Order: sequence, then structure tokens, then C-alpha cells
Amino acid sequence: QGKFFQGNLSRLVERGVVHPLPVRLVLASILLLLNKFFLAALIITFTVLIFTGNLSLVPEILPFAIAFVPLVLGFLIVASKARCRVCSCPLFHVRLCRKHRAAHYVPLVGIACSTALHLLFFKWMRCMYCGTAVRLRHRKPSEIASQQVAKSEDEY
Repeated sequence: QGKFFQGNLSRLVERGVVHPLPVRLVLASILLLLNKFFLAALIITFTVLIFTGNLSLVPEILPFAIAFVPLVLGFLIVASKARCRVCSCPLFHVRLCRKHRAAHYVPLVGIACSTALHLLFFKWMRCMYCGTAVRLRHRKPSEIASQQVAKSEDEY
């Protein structure tokens, strides 16, 4: 039996089907994280300005709020085409339905941002709807050979 069936497979091992447009997935995940960070910063800034009563700084912060609009539009354009290869559900738009039990989830971040973070850190992710593992790149023949050698050594 391999390490997968024993439950010892590392998270660093890339698994799953290869996505045909990996650049789109990476760009969508980066834009999603930037949108979340930017939105949180704007909400905190405007809340502090309202509670302190210092509304004279609003014209200085307004360009940042206006810059948020193209960022959101760019995310919507890129992420609308980033879909799962198996179920064809959008990978970074959260629907109000039941998610797969194996989907990536970090508390306080959300399921879409957790998926984006996992994709950027480990170069693979799971579809939050069907649970299919999606890889960013094809494996090189030398990597496949080295994994087969390591697998044969583990069997002894």
C-alpha cells in the first residue's frame, strides 16, 4: 500500500487533474485576496473616520475607494472564467449551497479565500463544490520517475 492509503501523504504533494489555464487560477486567487484585503482596509478606515468625526480626510482617501472598483471588475472578469474541470462550478465565487467536506477552510477567512491561499502556497487546490483536486501544472517525466523510485523504496 502507498502512503496515501496509510494517511501519510504530505500536503506538499501536488495531486489531482491539471487545469488547462493555470495562469487564470493564480491571477483570480491573487485578485480575490487583494479584494478582500482592500475591502477590509476601506471599511476599517471609513469606520474610524466616521467615529472620530474627522471627515476632512475623506477626499484624501477617496482615490483608494475609486481604485477599488477596477480591482473588483478585474476579479469578476477573471474569476468568472475560472471553473472546475469536473463540475464546471466557479472556483472563486461562493454560492449558497452545501460545500464538499474536503474543501479547504480557514476560520475567519472564508472558503473562497482559503482555497485561493491553498492554491498559492501548495500549487493545487480542491473544488469547494465537488472536492476534485486541481493541479496547476503537468509533472515532468523526471519527477514521475523519482516518485516511482521513492514508491518502490517505500514498499521494501
